[in-house]
Amino acid sequence: MTQKTKPKYKKTPRSIVGRFLAAWRWRTRSFLSRRPHRSFKPTSKYDYKRSMELPGYIDFTWEVVQLLWQYRRPLLLLTLLFAALSTLATGAYQIASYENIRKAAEDAAQNTGNGQFLAAGYSFLTLFTSNFTGSAFRQSEVSTLLGVVSMLFLWLSVLWFIRHSLAHRIVRVRDAVFRSGGPVVALMILQLIALVQLIPGALGVTAAIIIMTGGGFDNVIIPAFFCVAAGLLVILSLYWITQTVMACVIITLPDVYPLRAMRLAGDLVTSRRLRIALRMLWSMVMVVLAWVVALYPVILLFNWLRSMFDFLQYVPFVSMYATFLSGAALTFVVVYTYLLYRKIVSDNDPPA
Repeated sequence: MTQKTKPKYKKTPRSIVGRFLAAWRWRTRSFLSRRPHRSFKPTSKYDYKRSMELPGYIDFTWEVVQLLWQYRRPLLLLTLLFAALSTLATGAYQIASYENIRKAAEDAAQNTGNGQFLAAGYSFLTLFTSNFTGSAFRQSEVSTLLGVVSMLFLWLSVLWFIRHSLAHRIVRVRDAVFRSGGPVVALMILQLIALVQLIPGALGVTAAIIIMTGGGFDNVIIPAFFCVAAGLLVILSLYWITQTVMACVIITLPDVYPLRAMRLAGDLVTSRRLRIALRMLWSMVMVVLAWVVALYPVILLFNWLRSMFDFLQYVPFVSMYATFLSGAALTFVVVYTYLLYRKIVSDNDPPA
């Protein structure tokens, strides 16, 4: 009895091209079936209505605060660890960074007093982001890189701890620190994608502030045009960054790579992008305002104490306190984003 053998197909250029086109058609049909929107075509109102049952802004924020308070001790330890790593990374530049923080805060307060609220907001936002990434302390690129890496590890450790805690598992801070760093390289790739997506908004805001504060225009048409253009660029960045932020949560799942995380996040936010973007914008506004309110009185108090006691000029208390506030802000954003992700995933409504 002879054994049947499978016929061997020769790999000809025609067969290779045919298989490539078939795979391309399958991927295109799969993508179009998951995304109801089409370029340069109006979307039907039945296609862009997708349910997303969420509490109100205040109620959802209060839910996040309650969760933070419930796990306040381990989350505080993780935040302190982040602050310690960032302080060690910046090291000798902590004392010099106090002058940068004080000057930026004084410029923002002066702009507020002069009625230039847009410039003041930009100054406060620059102060927040520079401390958030460690660039306020930067005298070398290595310190900035170490600050960003510590920020990524805080994101991963807090997310790992919250996920396992909500699954009713007994976890420790040690487990969150040593077992959560697997997707750090993939998270770095997503952060690079996010930086590219934020370029249009940053350029638009910078150009609008230069036009508004520079003056020299006889009419208001040109400043108004730049403000509208800046608003459109900011909306474009928010449109892109919404998917990437959700991908930063999905990337922590097992066997998920950056491009697959972006694809899954895109399916998740389809027909919900505006509502999710508004939630994220709400959380960032609260975080920046709370950060400024908590930091500015300490700067004034420490500046007054420095004028009375000379030895305090060698104590980098404000820099360390600003680093701790940045870690606390990131912890709040992680918990807020993860709870938002859980609310969206629990709704199985298809995009179309």
